[in-house]
Amino acid sequence: MSELNYLSFDILPKFVCSSFRYFYPNEKHVSRVSDQDILLLVYSGTLKFSENGKPVEVTAGEYYIQKANILQEGILESNCPKYYYIHFYGTFCDDKLGLPLSGNFSFNEIKNYLYELENLLKIQTTKIIELSLVFYNILECLKKMNTKTAQEETLAINVERILAENYNKPYHLSELEEELNYNIDYIIRNFNKRYGVTPHQYITALRMNQARQLLSSTNRNIIQIAEECGYNDVSSFYRAFIKAHNCSPKRWKNKNLIKLEL
Repeated sequence: MSELNYLSFDILPKFVCSSFRYFYPNEKHVSRVSDQDILLLVYSGTLKFSENGKPVEVTAGEYYIQKANILQEGILESNCPKYYYIHFYGTFCDDKLGLPLSGNFSFNEIKNYLYELENLLKIQTTKIIELSLVFYNILECLKKMNTKTAQEETLAINVERILAENYNKPYHLSELEEELNYNIDYIIRNFNKRYGVTPHQYITALRMNQARQLLSSTNRNIIQIAEECGYNDVSSFYRAFIKAHNCSPKRWKNKNLIKLEL
């Protein structure tokens, strides 16, 4: 029998209430069995609890749906989490077209909806349809952020950002695996699919661009330039430069200096 691990949209969930919440140091999750489903959007710290004895941790940038009629217990102290919770009534399915019970989200992309809900709840004349529409916008955002395509795109963008921040340091691609918690082969395939080059080719291109700038605009020696481009030794820099330009750094500089004088 398939597990119902997705929130179904065939029958629209019914919004009940919502609010921001934060824990004090050493505070634990309340022990309860709720008759409502609860969406947790953690944007700081780590929320810890158990469901029917199984430990659950929801860290910053993750969401989690607590299904109704399940025992949740605060066995361990949480790490001062800040989150937004939404109580609702939903139906669940095994259809991947639904929303997974847990996943990632960007607080910056979703915060305006959360603030809008907060403001609407303070107005006595607010109608349930207004609250529901904002709730559905939140669910739609979560769905978009957690499709396979969105996850792959986010991974590739994160790799690009990390390489851009570290190209001028002796950064090893194996560090991507540890930092992003993905297999390095998957990272390479994913990045190549989006950008048409491997992470190694991308960081090398950044380093070569930096090398050309330094060669043409400074009097720094090759050792200094190699270090500023993220290479531990000059021989590795030479090999990469010759492969990219079919000539040595010194010859490239001389050729381009002649062009500038002409």
